[in-house]
Amino acid sequence: MGCFITYPSVALTLVFLYILNGLYALDHYFLLALALVLFGINLIRKMIFKDNFRKGIHVIFRAELGIMLALALMSIVLANGNERILIGVFAITVAIVYNLYNGWRNLRTCKTCPQYIVFPKCDGLAPPSDKR
Repeated sequence: MGCFITYPSVALTLVFLYILNGLYALDHYFLLALALVLFGINLIRKMIFKDNFRKGIHVIFRAELGIMLALALMSIVLANGNERILIGVFAITVAIVYNLYNGWRNLRTCKTCPQYIVFPKCDGLAPPSDKR
């Protein structure tokens, strides 16, 4: 479900930022700083609250992830020369570390589940048609 919310929010936010940049010159440092603030909010959700929210709240956070990604991408597009490379490498590094942490956390959760021996055909990962 995350991809169905995150990626459309990336596309919509990029379109909005592109239009806004045509009206006002956006500062790539400001966009990157805003992306980092949103990333920090997401880290607090993952590390402190452990995703213990209702489903509707998860939808908001997935949209926030898309907005954050769009801000980082637009920051890369608007940067000049070597700054573009540095911001791009930084953004990719943050994305890789975030996904490694998220994957490790999810695997740790799976290993405590009684259905771990049938992984990935467990109830948590089985397609909806295969669930009992």
